[in-house]
Amino acid sequence: MGIERISTEAIKRIIKESITTQYTCVIKAYSNSCPLCHELKEDYEFISSLPQFSNVHFFVFNIEDYPGLSDLVDLNGVPSIILVNTGFEKSIHILRDPKMPHPRTWYFRTDIVNFIDNNRRKA
Repeated sequence: MGIERISTEAIKRIIKESITTQYTCVIKAYSNSCPLCHELKEDYEFISSLPQFSNVHFFVFNIEDYPGLSDLVDLNGVPSIILVNTGFEKSIHILRDPKMPHPRTWYFRTDIVNFIDNNRRKA
């Protein structure tokens, strides 16, 4: 499906409003000034291309566009990975900080893959 950069209005709609269609959305929150965020880009692109996630929507969102994002979801900083299952049984999950962070990207690929596998809505 690829990765789309989303707007402030789109992220508010995904997180805050009731979208009745059932989707699984994974959002990487980043900042232009965050070196870890930039390094994580390649891993995030790789994960979004995995066949097992062909029905998952992947997005990126620059928190500098909407500093109030942390008012909608409990972020500890960037990079952050948010998973939202939309629909009538909506759920929001945030990948917590790893006990042993990757020194270059913060999260290991396996951390993100397991997080998505464990929290996405199964078809």
